[in-house]
Amino acid sequence: MGPSVAVVVLGDFERSPRMKYHCLSLTKSHCNVDIVAYFDTPVSEEIAANPLIKIYPLKTNSSFSSCPRIINYFMKTLVQSFSLLITLFTITKPDFVLLQNPPSVPTIPIVWFYSVIKGVNFVIDWHNYGHTILALSLGPNHLLVKIYRWCEGFFGSKSYHNFCVSQAMADDLLKTWNIEADVFYDRSPDSFKPLESRNKYNFLRKMAQMFPPFDSGDDSGSKFYEECEDGEIIEKKNRPFLLISGTSWTEDEDFSILLNALDIYDEKSCADTSLPDLICVITGKGPLKTYYQEIISDRCWTRVSVILPWLTTEDYRRMVSSADVGVSLHTSSSQLDLPMKIIDLFGCCVPVLAVSFKCLPELVIEDYNGKIFKDSKELAIMLQKLLTQPQTDLKNMRKNLLSSRKEFSWDIEWNKVVKPIFS
Repeated sequence: MGPSVAVVVLGDFERSPRMKYHCLSLTKSHCNVDIVAYFDTPVSEEIAANPLIKIYPLKTNSSFSSCPRIINYFMKTLVQSFSLLITLFTITKPDFVLLQNPPSVPTIPIVWFYSVIKGVNFVIDWHNYGHTILALSLGPNHLLVKIYRWCEGFFGSKSYHNFCVSQAMADDLLKTWNIEADVFYDRSPDSFKPLESRNKYNFLRKMAQMFPPFDSGDDSGSKFYEECEDGEIIEKKNRPFLLISGTSWTEDEDFSILLNALDIYDEKSCADTSLPDLICVITGKGPLKTYYQEIISDRCWTRVSVILPWLTTEDYRRMVSSADVGVSLHTSSSQLDLPMKIIDLFGCCVPVLAVSFKCLPELVIEDYNGKIFKDSKELAIMLQKLLTQPQTDLKNMRKNLLSSRKEFSWDIEWNKVVKPIFS
């Protein structure tokens, strides 16, 4: 057997795919894994049925919303601290603790304290900076943000080892806090892969029973594919274009960019009937979902449809693989992390249109695997050009992604960068 590892996520575990993939890879290396996290969303079967994984739920956060913001934050942090500390002392002593950052407070200080008392090594996987996320709501000069930033750097520098998601973040960690981190780029697991036409046909027929924009109203049961007499599955002529955007509905994703681009596309496609209808699928849960749902419900599009489903893990993978293109609106509070949802698209060989920010070119190569835009107008123009027949650019980007798919293997990257630390 390999070493035992406690994986700490101070958030909903199922909405933390990178940590989930860490857990599965650790078990493939014969490690026993204890997951300490919130489980607001039921865990997937691959986690629940794994004999090497034990789950230790954290107590759900108490609500202090009636208190002033500072008091609310302090009380929430206090409750989280006690819950995390008690749960950590409940589990069998591990050889390592692997924690997700952010959130940084109270996670890093509490795990550091636990590691000192128990004599275990703690490893941080830096997805972003907690203090930059807090600054989105409080402002960068707020006292609480400054305290948070100090805690993040001071206790983070005491870790045994560090991973991060981009070279830009590794450079910044070293420059700002003298923290050395190995770059472990997000990669999709093998379960994210292109679907055969038959599987797409069956999946989209299933979606048609749940969501009217997918329903063709004829015997085929799908607007996208039909079955020939010889059993062959072919694309329908003049089928809609399927766009997908995955999100956590947070402040570092401005969905008004996409909605305004859809406004422009709807107007242009009404005037130019050679452009296809557009079905936009926006997946995920998060604090701003209700806000944008209300905005979308007020739109009166003619040739654009938007649905906001919450999909199972397996259906999410199928939806990504069925899409023609993805849109990423993630800009990063730190400008240093890379969107995991783009990795999902690339695993399925689906090109991306992504809003520009500092380190995005580490992932998205212009006209090779996607395109980068700055605002709604640029996104709308890209959609019109890509969707105009014969859609050569889109087809070429798909071919490029297919030929380079091995570069986006989670297992290959994990075994090279992460596995040696836990051996």
